[in-house]
Amino acid sequence: MTLAAWVKVIKLTTDAHDQNRQPIIMKGNSGQWEYALYIYDGGNPGMSVWNNGGTGVAEPSGPPNVDDGEWHAVVGTFDSKAGVKVYVDGVPGATAAPNANIPGAGTRNVFIAHREDGQFLGAIVDEVRIWARVLEPKEISETMQSPLGGLAVSPAGRLASKWGELKLVR
Repeated sequence: MTLAAWVKVIKLTTDAHDQNRQPIIMKGNSGQWEYALYIYDGGNPGMSVWNNGGTGVAEPSGPPNVDDGEWHAVVGTFDSKAGVKVYVDGVPGATAAPNANIPGAGTRNVFIAHREDGQFLGAIVDEVRIWARVLEPKEISETMQSPLGGLAVSPAGRLASKWGELKLVR
């Protein structure tokens, strides 16, 4: 699978659950954990993949830091034979070794910028994509840069971005 989104971090803080990460894209909840693309409190992106019970987790996270107030394309891929890989702006970052973990087939919804249990990401998220296959590094780069590819967007001025800005101004 491949998870991708444009993200502009506004503010990162440890949430009320003492989690040091907040989801960009998340599917699952207690007893039905499946996968998530995260931003950690230090500003590093990461990805988690679980069996439904929450076991077999693969959780790489690492540089580059995306907590700089700029837009970044954050992409995570998972394959049981290749492991988990995280990319920022098309550049490979964190990885986790292969394992036999396959995301569970739970009944929970996919959430953007939050989890069901109250974790929220202080960011504007745009152009979320989920593929049922692993995109190769060349495809990730091409998809990010091609106006027809899906991720090559100018999020500034788009409805989701403006709405996020309006909600942040109080």
